Amino acid sequence: DVCGRVSFFVAAAPPQLTLTKPAPDEVITGEAQTLTIEGEVSGHQVLYINEREIEVSPDGTFSTTHPLHFGYNAIEVAADDGVRRPLTKVLRTVLYAPEVLRLDDGWSP
Repeated sequence: DVCGRVSFFVAAAPPQLTLTKPAPDEVITGEAQTLTIEGEVSGHQVLYINEREIEVSPDGTFSTTHPLHFGYNAIEVAADDGVRRPLTKVLRTVLYAPEVLRLDDGWSP
C-alpha cells in the first residue's frame, strides 16, 4: 500500500550573479536619461532589476536599460532560483547629474 508520494527539490548552490555595468559608485553626467545594466547569471529561474523581471539570454547574459533620475540611483539586481531564500543580490549606486559645476572653475561665494 502506497499512501502518497513526496518530491524534494534540492538546489546545489545559490545563483551566481556578476554585474559588469554599471561600475561600483559610477558617476554619470551629460544628457543621458538611461543607464545600461549588463551582467551574467547562472543557476536562476528569474532575474529582477529593481523588482522588474528581466529576460536572460540562453548563455546567461543580460542587458537592459534603466531610467536615470537626478541624484543617487539605487540599482538592485536579484537572482531567484525558486528554492533558496534570501535571493542572490548585487547592489550598485549610480550618481547622475546633467551638469557638474567644479569649484576650481573660478567660482567664488
